[in-house]
Amino acid sequence: LVRIKEGVLKKGQKVQMMASGGHYQVDRVGIFRPKQELLNELGPGEVGFFTGAIKEVADTRVGDTVTDEKNPTLEALPGFKQAQPVVFCGLFPVDAADFEDLREAMSRLRLNDASFSFETESSAALGFGFRCGFLGLLHLEIITERLQRLRARSTRWAGFPPRARFRHRRCMGHRWFRTSTAAPARRASRPRC
Repeated sequence: LVRIKEGVLKKGQKVQMMASGGHYQVDRVGIFRPKQELLNELGPGEVGFFTGAIKEVADTRVGDTVTDEKNPTLEALPGFKQAQPVVFCGLFPVDAADFEDLREAMSRLRLNDASFSFETESSAALGFGFRCGFLGLLHLEIITERLQRLRARSTRWAGFPPRARFRHRRCMGHRWFRTSTAAPARRASRPRC
């Protein structure tokens, strides 16, 4: 869904997503009343939808500014903030041969949920796995349930309890750094400020 602030959105127009930087051609434009109705264009103040050849759901973000590719706006509309994961969990396949299957299942989940994030992680004891980011504990529960449904018949995986990101400060240079564990803070000697 889009709300037009200025200008028009037409079929065949090339647009740019300002947060992701993606460029797409508009295939269809329309509104819902309550059924879908196709239009030639949407003008200022109108709320409707558009479709394009957008391959990844992650390229579209709620609240992003969509602008014309040929005549882009200088600044995005205020108020857009990217979803930031606050709860992290490690997922490791029980059998190392199932790593690619787990990656594929997680990629499919990512298609439907742009706020779900994951990156490769390795552990000396568990091998290769993923560090997953969630918006909260409910989001973690929903994603893990969906992952179990997708992969219940093929492989098993081990999940580890949620972790939060820590923010540490070093007195020398007053630099901040982020980590998913409190271990660096415990290992560091007490700073002398």
